[in-house]
Amino acid sequence: MENLKTGVREHPFEYTGRVGREYFWDRESERLALRELYGSGRIGILSGPRRVGKSSLAEIVASDMRRAGLIRAAFLDVRETTAATFFNRLTERVTSLYAERWSQRLLRQLSEELRRFRHSPEFSFDPHRLTPTLRFTRIPKDEEDVVLNDIFTLLERAPAEIGKPVVLVLDEFQDVLSRSQLLPEVIKSRFRGGEGVSLLLTGSRQHLMDELTSAPSAPLYRIGSTLSLGPLPRQSLAAEIPKRFGWHRISVASEAIDAIYDLCEGIPKNIQWLCATLFDLARRHGWSRILAAQVEIGVEDLYSHALSEEFGRQWALLSEPQRELAATLAVHGGSHIMSRDFFDLVNPIRRPAPATVQRSIAALVEKEIVEPAAAGYVFKDPFFRLYLSRMQSG
Repeated sequence: MENLKTGVREHPFEYTGRVGREYFWDRESERLALRELYGSGRIGILSGPRRVGKSSLAEIVASDMRRAGLIRAAFLDVRETTAATFFNRLTERVTSLYAERWSQRLLRQLSEELRRFRHSPEFSFDPHRLTPTLRFTRIPKDEEDVVLNDIFTLLERAPAEIGKPVVLVLDEFQDVLSRSQLLPEVIKSRFRGGEGVSLLLTGSRQHLMDELTSAPSAPLYRIGSTLSLGPLPRQSLAAEIPKRFGWHRISVASEAIDAIYDLCEGIPKNIQWLCATLFDLARRHGWSRILAAQVEIGVEDLYSHALSEEFGRQWALLSEPQRELAATLAVHGGSHIMSRDFFDLVNPIRRPAPATVQRSIAALVEKEIVEPAAAGYVFKDPFFRLYLSRMQSG
């Protein structure tokens, strides 16, 4: 942290999008595991809750290795594609591995590679984007496997063409089946390992990732090593939080650090979100020390402004039975939700029917508000649970 980028000391916390290494805490063992994966030509699966830092970790490790000249890497967020654009975006990301700067010679070479496709895309170069643009005409369903195999052939040829290993990261991979049903099977049939191509699949919807990778009948069962990213260790906060507030002569009590960790359940981006709120309040009100009482003020500020904006729209779109169930889960937890005692907690005056609870929990899972876990159902984002519990207490 000695060589800080301009502005990091002025804004010591960051919680939006992928965060750079200046805002990324700990995860040393996970960084080493990814470095080994990226250099080995293997498939890896990186899973964990939302906002835990999967995308940032994958990009930071790749960026470090790329700057050292060890690999080339490309990223595709599956969630940012549609069934209509997925093949275009996937091919563009694979072609980006062939050059960091494009020359006429390289463009001609790439054009020749693309002409080998049995379903060749339209190819152009946009100087403003500094990358080739590709567009497939409508691909018939029975030809999707042909296109995918051609794309993977292009990917497999990249290491020999550029003289170094390549890495393709497919972020939010759990959504892939709504883009291409065949991609998992093509990955399974094409990937050999140890040939200069590494593939990292990341996902935050754990039950969907399990359906793709963990069950014996899953299309990618035992396809590669799995790395689970969970909450930050509590001791990570003991060093980082006081240091970052200390840049502005603000001290932080240990009780406040524990309160921040517990409220955020160890989720890195939520920790940074709450700390950024506290930092703003401290400068606004002249606080020189953050105590547990100040943390509570920060939570109320978050609830009144940012959390209401973040989650209020989702809440408004829920039906009345879904709202009752979500609020009960937030206050009482998600175990034994089909029991009579739980039904009384949902609505003691008009107890819901079991079928209503089943439909409501299925809808909350589909809307990515809660997900199945060993202890029942848990909120995907602890701050949504915090938002609902504060709303109920209010």
